[in-house]
Amino acid sequence: MPRFKQKSYYIGNVFTGNFFKSELFCRKNGMNLVTINSKEESDFLQKILTEKGDDIENFWISATRFLDVNITNECTKLPIPSTNDWIWFTTGERITYFNWHIGEPNNIYHHGELCVDLKKDNKIWKWVDKTCWDKINFICEYTWTKEDIQGNSKESSQYLTDIY
Repeated sequence: MPRFKQKSYYIGNVFTGNFFKSELFCRKNGMNLVTINSKEESDFLQKILTEKGDDIENFWISATRFLDVNITNECTKLPIPSTNDWIWFTTGERITYFNWHIGEPNNIYHHGELCVDLKKDNKIWKWVDKTCWDKINFICEYTWTKEDIQGNSKESSQYLTDIY
């Protein structure tokens, strides 16, 4: 699994799932959908995805506005989101680093694009808002603890070795 600082990544290319099923898969395997907190981390993931060379062009990341308290139940009345509306689903923290594709987020056709997809366009990976129910690939992350890094947690490192 590729590693950046205290994170390792699983590039989910075996099956596709909606946003929630993808997060469920990650959690069931001791991980979460990826949070991208800096340009440096974004560049690292872009390099890994480019080197991987798959034809896959879309991956779920943990960004969403699904839990935004200002959202109404009627998708047709959803506003175009501002950067303040987006959180990391896996941590509940507001997102401070963004890597939007030009024109995004756009909640196109007002169909409730509440989740975020890392999308390849001309060999560049950028974020686009997307309906959470679309089935696409996903990226999970495992955040290493001090015990993992120091080698004191045989369970965690063995677990990752076993599933990957």
